[in-house]
Amino acid sequence: MKIAALLSLLLSFGAFAQVDCRDVSELVEVTGYSHTNVLDVLDAVDAIEPSKVSFFGEITKSSIDRLIRKIDRALEENQAQQKEIVINLDSTGGDINHAIRAVRRIRALNREPNIIIHTKVTAHNSCESACTILYTAGEKRFASKRAKFGFHSPKFVRGEVDGMTSDEIEEIFREKWLGYVRAIDQTAASTIDSNRYLYSDRMSYMRGEELETGYVTDRL
Repeated sequence: MKIAALLSLLLSFGAFAQVDCRDVSELVEVTGYSHTNVLDVLDAVDAIEPSKVSFFGEITKSSIDRLIRKIDRALEENQAQQKEIVINLDSTGGDINHAIRAVRRIRALNREPNIIIHTKVTAHNSCESACTILYTAGEKRFASKRAKFGFHSPKFVRGEVDGMTSDEIEEIFREKWLGYVRAIDQTAASTIDSNRYLYSDRMSYMRGEELETGYVTDRL
């Protein structure tokens, strides 16, 4: 019963970080549990794996609908008090509006006290175009140092909307795109802007190790 109670206590406070000897001693003192029981519980907490969700392919209305359903299902199936999800991304991009829709949904969930959702790009995967917006939704943003992030000019090909030309609409999307990067990493946003990556039809790539200034928070 002591172990179950302490596990519940640690989970309720989201105690998933690594601890040292002083932390263990403090837990023993505060809880009155034995040193062995505390270590057993910490081992149990470390063994809890986050739920994994994958997003591969083009960003469209239907693919983002599927991603949101996957996230909702993972939350329903996750029995931990602190529900943690990692979204593995491998996408050439697609519709910016639907990428933003997913970001808003994930950020709303991340504001819940018992939910944490991260994003991830591995060494063999890439996150291009609108995917680089989707990646910003993670509370933590994992990436291999060799993971590829691709930036290029947004494209609007349906003519005028509300009296605005395609060029004017593309500039609006360009500012939105850069804004999502800037919100988490001023340095990366400055590099993308100064190199005019969002003005070129050619895909410009940055590696995960180049983006460890805030855009990438944790290296795989």
